[in-house]
Amino acid sequence: LAAQQDSIRAQLEQTNMQSERIERLAAKREAVAMLNTVLGRSTDEPLAPPASIPLIPVPEETRTNLQPTAVHPAVFAQQVRAEAARTNAELQRRKRLPDVTLGIGAMQRGGGMESVELMLEVEIPFQQRARREREREANLLEQAALTRAEAIRLGLGGRAATARTQWTSARERRRLIEKILLPQANATYQSALASYQVGEVDFGTLLEALNEWQGADLARVDALRDELLGAA
Repeated sequence: LAAQQDSIRAQLEQTNMQSERIERLAAKREAVAMLNTVLGRSTDEPLAPPASIPLIPVPEETRTNLQPTAVHPAVFAQQVRAEAARTNAELQRRKRLPDVTLGIGAMQRGGGMESVELMLEVEIPFQQRARREREREANLLEQAALTRAEAIRLGLGGRAATARTQWTSARERRRLIEKILLPQANATYQSALASYQVGEVDFGTLLEALNEWQGADLARVDALRDELLGAA
């Protein structure tokens, strides 16, 4: 037997929990829609339930070496543009010298060769100013592509460092919750429940202990989510 106010407060607590449950189910539906979009499927396609708690291991060398390499698509694309601009600049530099064409022909009559023809053609590049501007343009395009590649590399390094910090802090937070906070919160709730059953504590104390235990479990799930995102 309990006071009527305890029953009313229990109903209020259930309503609050139902509201939070609706928010988390909405977040789940958003995640399902996002995953289906990435997979190229309809947004409302059902996903198979997970067989176990997900695990994304992070190798030790990845934890320490966060420098993006040239094989990253974004960096590689800019390096290819720089190489194309460098090739174009080299072609423009080759146009500094005249082009010389030499040709030899033979005139044949009957069964023998009557004469030999020699042709010499020289193309002199008079428009040097235009050529220099094209060469300068190609050099600037090369420098711009190299600068963008370096900026992308620095940006990737920053993102990697942020992800490592997120992964490290989330992992430490999850371990702390699992090993210390959850057992403590569960013990507090069990103690409050036993005390309430014999009338030693009021219902508010029991609800507070229950909320702490459930909050710790939800915090563990959130920490696991942040850990997985950082690892990915």
